[in-house]
Amino acid sequence: MFEQILVAVVQGITEFLPISSSGHIVIAEKLLNIDYSLFMVIWLHASSLLAVLLYYRKDVWALIRDFFLLVFKQPNETGTLGLKILGATAISGVMGLFIGNFIANDVSIDLIGLMLIATAGLIYLAESLRKYMKRDAFTWTHAAFVGIAQGFAVFPGLSRSGTTITYLIGAGLERQQAVRI
Repeated sequence: MFEQILVAVVQGITEFLPISSSGHIVIAEKLLNIDYSLFMVIWLHASSLLAVLLYYRKDVWALIRDFFLLVFKQPNETGTLGLKILGATAISGVMGLFIGNFIANDVSIDLIGLMLIATAGLIYLAESLRKYMKRDAFTWTHAAFVGIAQGFAVFPGLSRSGTTITYLIGAGLERQQAVRI
């Protein structure tokens, strides 16, 4: 029971940082020599999703509402953003299914460590590139690259939010906009 609470705390702390909460769960599993059920892992991620949905409930509601307005031929910026996010999600889902077939079920701590270091390197690169990039809006091209970046995040240790935020900051979007997307 203590180990489950510990992993839940780690998940809660790392979920909102641009680091891999999934990678940290696997590291905790291996270091504590315990085997978490698929139910436990799903519960941890579902709890994080619920927290994000509650925190961004007004934004999520606006995205859903305006997306349906867009579908019914009432163009609007928020609905278009929702469509871009759906496009990015579709790309990342296809990539995740494809890449996921090549990843063994028993991922090593070495691979997770390498991916955590890669995330740090990407964040550093994005911050370095940011000053040279023209400030931009979230475009369809950005949506496609976000989908690709998130597709690679199927590797434990490579953060989904981290890859998204890092790409968008490196591409010139404002930090607050990158985090909200």
